[in-house]
Amino acid sequence: MRGRAGPGRLRHRVGATIRDRVLWLPGQRVAVAVSGGADSVALLDVLLETRRWHGARLEVVTVDHGTRPGSGEDASFVWDLARARGLPVIRVDLGLGAQASEAVCREARYAAFARLRVDRVALAHHREDLVETVLLQLVRGTGAHGMSWVRGPYVRPLLDVPREDLRRWLAWRGIGWREDPTNQERHRLRNRLRHEVLPLLEEVRPGAVGAFARSVLAGLDPGPPRSGS
Repeated sequence: MRGRAGPGRLRHRVGATIRDRVLWLPGQRVAVAVSGGADSVALLDVLLETRRWHGARLEVVTVDHGTRPGSGEDASFVWDLARARGLPVIRVDLGLGAQASEAVCREARYAAFARLRVDRVALAHHREDLVETVLLQLVRGTGAHGMSWVRGPYVRPLLDVPREDLRRWLAWRGIGWREDPTNQERHRLRNRLRHEVLPLLEEVRPGAVGAFARSVLAGLDPGPPRSGS
């Protein structure tokens, strides 16, 4: 049984997003940011499966922040994954140390992306990432500007895709990934939102997370350009 996230659904959905929102043009160089986690591994595989449609020249970039034991093995996993698929891969080792905050890691990671000689950097943020980000912004009082499909060279082909669909895709394809143990640490606010608040929203009203995401996307993004407009 192929399930909802088989190629008849997920790859066509992502392919349509790339085309309709003009995330890149055929022939452009697109670096796929892959951490080794399920989301970015799924993104890479889907983009490979749809390459003949979107026409990008794909390569892979993986960043080892050096903040925890095992992060180097994650980067090596991505290196092997990319090379097995015949893709160029860039590994960036930052060596930030265990005390580096999430904000410091993010700034250093994007600085590394900015040095790439590519047209676009594809990020694996999905529907739940969008909802978590908006909730974080609201509780911090920084405004609910969320994420966007395109921001400068950064593109997010999975922004309306549920996390569970990416897991189903990987299971259907028989592809493994690496688990980051810090994603389970409940002292991190984003993790508490992911593991406690979002499930509670679904318990209170099934489908709430999807409805939240649709509302955010509708408010932030008028949709893909239409011909003649």
